[in-house]
Formats: sequence, C-alpha cells, structure tokens
Amino acid sequence: MQSKSEAVTQSQTVQPPPLFKSGAASSKCPRFDYIPRQALIRVAQRFELGVKNLGDRAWNATSANQAPLTDREFVIARATHAIDHATKLIDKLIKGEHLIDIDDDAAAIAWAGLFLCEATYAITEESKRKADMAGKSTASSGVWVDADSPTDLKDSFADLIVKLREFKKDHASALKTATTPVQQYYVRFDKRKRRWVKCQASDKGAKAVAHKRKS
Repeated sequence: MQSKSEAVTQSQTVQPPPLFKSGAASSKCPRFDYIPRQALIRVAQRFELGVKNLGDRAWNATSANQAPLTDREFVIARATHAIDHATKLIDKLIKGEHLIDIDDDAAAIAWAGLFLCEATYAITEESKRKADMAGKSTASSGVWVDADSPTDLKDSFADLIVKLREFKKDHASALKTATTPVQQYYVRFDKRKRRWVKCQASDKGAKAVAHKRKS
C-alpha cells in the first residue's frame, strides 16, 4: 500500500499537461506568440546589417565563433553600445526627429538585449562548468570543498593545489635535500696516523660530526 507521501509525489509527477479548448494536450513552452512581429523583423534586419558590414566577424546564432558570448570585455562593450543607442533614441524623441532612419537605434538596442541574454546565459554555464571541474580537482587531491561554497572560493582552492604541485615539481631537489636524514658519528685525531678517524663517543678527544646520508 502506498504511503501518503508516495501518493503525493506520484500525483505531482504524473499530472497531465494543460488542455486546450479542443481537448488537445501539449507540454508547456514559452509564449513566443507574445513577441511582436515588427520588433522581430527590425532586430533580424539589424543582424543582417552586421553580417553585411562585418562578414564572419559579426556575431549571430549561426556564427561559427561563439566565443564572444563569454568574452566579458566584449559583453561590456555591447552593453555600453546599447546605452549609447538609448541616449541617441532619447535625443530623437525630444527633438522630434525621424525614429527609424539609417541607424535604427531601437533595433540596435533590441540586438544588444538578445546578445546580452545569450551572453549572460553562456557566462553562467561556463562558471558552472569551472565550478564542477574545481570540485573534481579538489576531490581527487584529497581537499574537501563544500558544494555550496562560492565559485571563486572553489577556484581559489583549485589554483592553490595547482601552485603547490608546481612548487613541489620545481623544487624537488631542494625539498629532497632538506628532508634527507642526518647521521651523527664521532671522530678523534689519531696522532700516529696524523688524520681523523672514527671512534666511540666515550673515547678521549671524541668530536661529534654530522652529515646527511644519501637516500
């Protein structure tokens, strides 16, 4: 017999999708029909203008190079560009000038909005991937990091581990010398042989000598 919690969980997961007036069912999706057609046309023309002026260097959904989406400097420049077009549009409205002329400021702002939406999504996903990689790196190194720790903290731990490994590699010989065990023994000066010879600590004239054993 199902428990109450199991029944609630099952009812939540098997709920049918919303029905239309005709009785048809469908999975829920964003309401693209809310987006006005003229706005789409003008922003599409703005994308076309970019391809015309810049060729392959112009970013759009079909561009082979999508790296600009995670180029923070470029993203900031696009946001600034949108502000520039917004101020131009405000001036045109105040002065009563033509709003849709050679440079369609409204379409430029819309282009920037679409780009910034894509860029912020791409940057967020990249940060998640880096956090996952940092978590795996610290786990394999025996360093524990809370999964809920800030991304920059995880990155700091990962960077620290990498630097420690590099330091150990670069200074391997020095570290080996520093950790070489020290052996101590006693010597005394043999007047007959006229040289120092090993002896017991209790011998007359014994002198303690220390040296590092070869590993």
